Amino acid sequence: MIHTSSRLLRLLSLLWSRPSWSAEDLARRTDVTQRTVRRDIARLRELGYDVVSEPGRGGGYRLSESRGGPPLVLDDEEVLAVSVALREAAQTRLLGDDQAVLSALLKLRELLPARVASRLGAMDDVVEHVPRVCEETVPADVLAVLAQVCRHSERIVVTEGRGSGTVHEIDPFRLVFTGSRWYLVAREVTTGSWGAFRADLLTDVRSTGRVVRLQDPPDAARLVAETIENGAAAEAAPRR
Repeated sequence: MIHTSSRLLRLLSLLWSRPSWSAEDLARRTDVTQRTVRRDIARLRELGYDVVSEPGRGGGYRLSESRGGPPLVLDDEEVLAVSVALREAAQTRLLGDDQAVLSALLKLRELLPARVASRLGAMDDVVEHVPRVCEETVPADVLAVLAQVCRHSERIVVTEGRGSGTVHEIDPFRLVFTGSRWYLVAREVTTGSWGAFRADLLTDVRSTGRVVRLQDPPDAARLVAETIENGAAAEAAPRR
């Protein structure tokens, strides 16, 4: 039998996937008894989800037409943790355009049961902090592309710098965030040297379609720290 939290999320996902479910079908899909399904439905209602019981032989359940947003099962502490993290991301511009983060916060608030929304509202009223604002932002979609090519070890061609810039063919390895800037640690194909490139200066990222196996990659965080310490970060010059 799967863990209760996972089962609740699975149940909510099933209810979301089609207009109506019989108790028997839900029990079979979640590998529990119909009695447990009824308890789980009650728990979802306690969490603020409007699950409607349908009359008839065997009974059934469906989500109310007024449901808003995708299925999400978080306890009170988890909601607060997510909200604080989103607030921090918005204030530091960690992901560049903070409008997406603010939009996520608003959508989250719309999904919250009243008791949780009240608690979060109290934090909004009294909590202040001085964030470290990113010096140069990088759009979230650019970070996502760079993360993908790093993950799949795809060789890419990028233009570094504003204006005409300099074209590099590189093998990306890791993204590093220092608290004020994003860096891409990558191997320069022509020289074989490793470098820390400022992600905010990289444009026109293009995959070559070639997957490479990186030999003896460096400690990415240490390389970025050393590059900054040596004063070479502004130029993003590759280092051996």
